[in-house]
Amino acid sequence: MPTPPIAGCADASALFVPIISLAPTATIRCPLIEIFHRRIGRIGYVAGLALSSALALHYLRGSESSTTSFADRPEMFVVAGAYIFVNILLSSWRCHDFGKSGWHDFWNNQIPFIGGFISLFELVFKPGDPHMNSFGKPTWL
Repeated sequence: MPTPPIAGCADASALFVPIISLAPTATIRCPLIEIFHRRIGRIGYVAGLALSSALALHYLRGSESSTTSFADRPEMFVVAGAYIFVNILLSSWRCHDFGKSGWHDFWNNQIPFIGGFISLFELVFKPGDPHMNSFGKPTWL
C-alpha cells in the first residue's frame, strides 16, 4: 500500500534530508605547505637564485678574517639554513612550472656526477607549461 502524500510536499523523499552533512565544509591549510604550491618561470628562478646567493655571500664574507668558522659565528647556521630553504623553495616552484613535483629535482640531484647538471639544465632552460596545470596559472616571470 503506497504512502499517502503529505500536504505541501510533492515528493516524500524531500522529508529525508540529512541532519548532519559528512562532507567537509572548510579545508585546513598550513601556510608552510601552501608556500610550496606555486609556480615561477625561468627568469624568476635565475633572479631569485642570484639574489639569495648574493645576500648569503655578502653576509658570510662580512667576517673580519677569512678563517672565521661556523663555531665562531653561530648565526652563520641560520644564514646557511635560510639559503638552503630558499633554494629548495625556488627549485620546487620551478619544477611546478613545467608540471613536476619538487621531488623531481631532488631525485635528479641524486644521480652521481651528472645529476646536478641535469637539474640545472631543466631548471634554467626547460620552458614552463603555457597553460594552467595542477600548480596554478602560468607566471609572467
